[in-house]
Amino acid sequence: MKNRAFIIVLFIPMIVFLIGCEDCHEISEKLLTDIQKSQIPFDENEKITFTDGQQIIEFIVSEVSDTLYREYPSSVYCDWYNVENYTIVLNGVNHYIIFHLIARNEFYIILKSEYKYQSFMHIDQHTAELSDYDEFLDSITINNSLYYNIYKVSLVDITYPDDIPDSLNHPIRLYYSTDYGIVKVDFSDGSTWELEEIEW
Repeated sequence: MKNRAFIIVLFIPMIVFLIGCEDCHEISEKLLTDIQKSQIPFDENEKITFTDGQQIIEFIVSEVSDTLYREYPSSVYCDWYNVENYTIVLNGVNHYIIFHLIARNEFYIILKSEYKYQSFMHIDQHTAELSDYDEFLDSITINNSLYYNIYKVSLVDITYPDDIPDSLNHPIRLYYSTDYGIVKVDFSDGSTWELEEIEW
């Protein structure tokens, strides 16, 4: 008897959901502003070059996508929000860099090779100012070039979040400019990638 009662309780929300689906509708759209999107300064086919002091690491902007997806705020009702996602992918030989803006004012930068590392910041909707970074630098010199207004932010391993192998040299922080993108990446062994050139 108890099992039967449990099954009935379990299926009531599903029945409500199915019945209500005839009246499902979009609640609103959560969209990004143009000024938010402009904080990622790249367009398709542009070439970004870094150096680690010994070799050149090249990336090409291989994808720029702007999509909407449905986000359901309730498991009982089927009304939804349309949420905008803006993604730019830089494709390298053994590496990817992904810039991902979500219209919840979330900004992710992902460095991916065999492993995946991610930084996270918020971006204000009206002024497009970034927040939740580790440190703000007025300027930084990279390869004899001076860059201003730099956001320094930590990278988190999202492949093995609980146990990064000690032997694995991995990126630990990046330095971000809304005018030039990533200008520097620090690695766990003390090495760096530094911006060499952007072919706009």
